[in-house]
Amino acid sequence: DSLPKEDVDRMVAHFQMDMIGGRDAGEDNPAGGLIMYTIDGMKNLVTDLGSSAGARTMDVAIPYGQLGRSDHQPFHELGIPSALFIHSPVEPWYHQPTDTLDKISKEKLQQAAEIIGASVYQIARPETPALTNARVAPGTVDYDFDDRPVD
Repeated sequence: DSLPKEDVDRMVAHFQMDMIGGRDAGEDNPAGGLIMYTIDGMKNLVTDLGSSAGARTMDVAIPYGQLGRSDHQPFHELGIPSALFIHSPVEPWYHQPTDTLDKISKEKLQQAAEIIGASVYQIARPETPALTNARVAPGTVDYDFDDRPVD
């Protein structure tokens, strides 16, 4: 609510990371359970880039779903393409005192960092977001809606 309009106008996308890297999150879903949630359940620039980067870095197109209970919502409401990246469903100790560092998967953290890093790099390159000219996330990929509950 307090962002000046000129700051909002300069924003291209919002990548929200929440509970990424949970060792036991994601069950047996592809990509360790990594999913991108949007407020309205629609694809956008963030999900297009995230899925394309996932297909390049992991050979798996990251799915998307609909969820509106995280910090990506205010950005969406301002018209900024946004998505929540999370390993889902979450682990049993989600937001509990037992959620300790020993339950973090370095591999899942690296996975999310590579996908989001490649996506952000794609936006920062002068010829982007024209994916057809890209080498980091070359071309759009087909990726599915996943009606997956968080917990």
